[in-house]
Formats: sequence, structure tokens, C-alpha cells
Amino acid sequence: MFYKIPKDSIIRQGDVTEGIISLGAVANKLLRGDNICGFDSEPNFSIDLRFNYNVVMTPCCNIKKAKYISFCPLYQVSKKIKFDNKYLEEDPTKINEPVTAEQSMPKRRWEKSGEEEKEIKRQQGKKFSYLDHFAFKKYEGIFEEDMIIDFNDIFCIRRKDLGNNLEEMVPFKVLQLTDDTRAKFRQKLIKYFGRDPEDECELGT
Repeated sequence: MFYKIPKDSIIRQGDVTEGIISLGAVANKLLRGDNICGFDSEPNFSIDLRFNYNVVMTPCCNIKKAKYISFCPLYQVSKKIKFDNKYLEEDPTKINEPVTAEQSMPKRRWEKSGEEEKEIKRQQGKKFSYLDHFAFKKYEGIFEEDMIIDFNDIFCIRRKDLGNNLEEMVPFKVLQLTDDTRAKFRQKLIKYFGRDPEDECELGT
């Protein structure tokens, strides 16, 4: 199972919530040190308001004590990623776990690869595909199709604005991950944020 039904009456990492507007700052012109405090200059930023379902990103152990709670907006998979791979297209949640090189590549690309290249990739073992994304299964009455988050879209809200124990958020919690799904969610976050800057990495397939 992907979601825990019925859900708990507390807020956990990976919970899907509604009622929160995500904000994105759009830089129209970067400011230099000599005009940051200039009040007569033209506006340099605009705000992108998004009315999405959002996923709680803050770890469970920090939720009750963190000054800020992190969220990530959910998008329909079809509007965020176009898979060129039938294996992943049939079930986008397969990107949540490591897959073989053959499973992560378009079939025609794999077939055109030489045997030596194929063997090298097999020896490398399973890897995450679309490392900066995590997919959520569709759920009748809430999501009409599979959804996805992009770790690059994380934003924060002060915890005190959501209630000291996030009690004001509980009525707006619509879905909760099972323990197994949350463990996969956590592992992919660890892999994404724990990459060595010296390593070569591919965020896509």
C-alpha cells in the first residue's frame, strides 16, 4: 500500500496537505550591493502564487520543534515530466526506488548500446532515476492521476503560523504515506541532498 488508511491525526513527513499557498519569488533583476536599500528603484522581484496540494518535507523528529516547516508543491506527472521510457511511464512511482540501467533508459537506446557498455552499466547496479523527484500514486477523490514533487521547489512556513504543534494543519491533511513508502521517501531525500559535490550525477534518466 502507498497510503495509510485511515490516516493519523498528527502531521508527519510525507503527508499531503491542502489549504496552503506556495510562494515562489521570481527574480526579474538581481540587486547589487549598492542598490539593495534603494527605495526609489524599480521593483526587481515578483511573486508566483501556486494553489497546489503540498507535501510535508520536514523530518518527523523535527516537526514539533523546528522554527520553520518545509513543504513541496505537488504537480500532475503529465505536466512536469515526459517519460521516454515505457517502464517508468506505466508506473511513475517506480522512480521512487533504484532501478537497473535497462529499466531507466529508453528501450531503443539500450538496444543500441554495445555489449561492453551494457555490462559496465549492469556492474554499476541499481540507481535512482529522476533523483530530484518523488512520485505519489493517484487516489480517488483527491488525485485523478499520479502526482509528483520536485525537491528543488521546497519552501518554508513559520511553525507558529501553523499552530505550535501544527494542530491547525491537521484538518487539512488529506493523505498519509505508509511507513514503507515514507522510508523510500526519506531514502531518496538522503540520496539527493547527500551527494558528494565531486561526484558526477544525472538527475534525469
